[in-house]
Amino acid sequence: MRNYFLFFLFFLFQINCSSQINWTLSNSGMPSGYSIIDFALAPNGDIYLLSSLYSTSASGFTPKLMKSTDNGVNWSEINMSTTNINSPGSLIFKGEKLLFGGAGSTDYYIYSSEDYGENWTLSNSGMPSGYSIIDFALAPNGDIYLLSSLYSTSASGFTPKLMKSTDNGVNWSEINMSTTNINSPGSLIFKGEKLLFGGTGSTDYYIYSSEDYGENWTLSNSGMPSGYSIIDFALAPNGDIYLLSSLYSTSASGFTPKLMKSTDNGVNWSEINMSTTNINSPGSLIFKGEKLLFGGTGSTGYYIYSSENTNSKTEQNNISRFTIGPNPFFNKLYFNNTENYNLLITKVDGSIVLNTQIQSNYILNTTDFESGLYLISLSNINSLTTYKLIKK
Repeated sequence: MRNYFLFFLFFLFQINCSSQINWTLSNSGMPSGYSIIDFALAPNGDIYLLSSLYSTSASGFTPKLMKSTDNGVNWSEINMSTTNINSPGSLIFKGEKLLFGGAGSTDYYIYSSEDYGENWTLSNSGMPSGYSIIDFALAPNGDIYLLSSLYSTSASGFTPKLMKSTDNGVNWSEINMSTTNINSPGSLIFKGEKLLFGGTGSTDYYIYSSEDYGENWTLSNSGMPSGYSIIDFALAPNGDIYLLSSLYSTSASGFTPKLMKSTDNGVNWSEINMSTTNINSPGSLIFKGEKLLFGGTGSTGYYIYSSENTNSKTEQNNISRFTIGPNPFFNKLYFNNTENYNLLITKVDGSIVLNTQIQSNYILNTTDFESGLYLISLSNINSLTTYKLIKK
């Protein structure tokens, strides 16, 4: 996200096609000097940004957590308690728990927060010393995956290491990965049960996919031109996978952002025509509905841009747009709907758990729900739509 929080994103309205992505500067409230590290989407729809500000007193890049409550238009800083991290790496939400990881002066650390980023608890149990924190990803079953790397003198680079937590980031264990050409990992994402990761090899940049949750990998570079570095993946509302990459340009005196897209679950990739921005070193990418945000470094500062015309929209007639999440869910479900609906929740055996009317921006307390699969149906005079969500 690098991170990428796995909402069930269902944004449903008419397709508005465009041949080029155009960007609008979305820096309002971002103080000067804050580098863009990683975005994450909260269960209530707020966008979180892990950034860093160089501090001579701290002798490193102090993490700064920013938040936008209006889809990336404006940003404000969250007051964070002190951690050992002086070089932040990645950020992710698992339900209402927020995790972030990065480098300290002597090792690498993972922290978790139960209050949306103000106070942090060390969550390093099972993480061996020396593993750098690259990117988090949330699996369909609710497990948290961590793409990390460990320097290897025999490999002459940073060998990718894939870690997993089955208990919301409390404990971590290593997944045995088959060999790839990557010796400097870049980003990680789930598309359904397919896991993709990309990074740098000794001679080029590569994308791999796994159908068995990270043990065996298949090269998925079709359509990726040589020389494109892998920065960050993001999942569009219609299921397309977007890739923020960069290509070194002598004319631009920097790494020009290149946006790639796969419409077939990462098998093939094609370039999207982007309008010009001030960014010459991209940092992170995220979708909030059909709005796409990306941020990075320019020659004189750090920037966040947003785009509304991504060709990522899904069409269903006469259904208003809303989001439901998180999935898996824990003690709350958030319905970011714009109309009133009848809400029917059933178990897979057909037994009714809840049948009620909901209004816009409804929050459902699910503390008493048993763990398992639920069918959630939303209906009104115009539509009937059913989703499958998991209670952990």
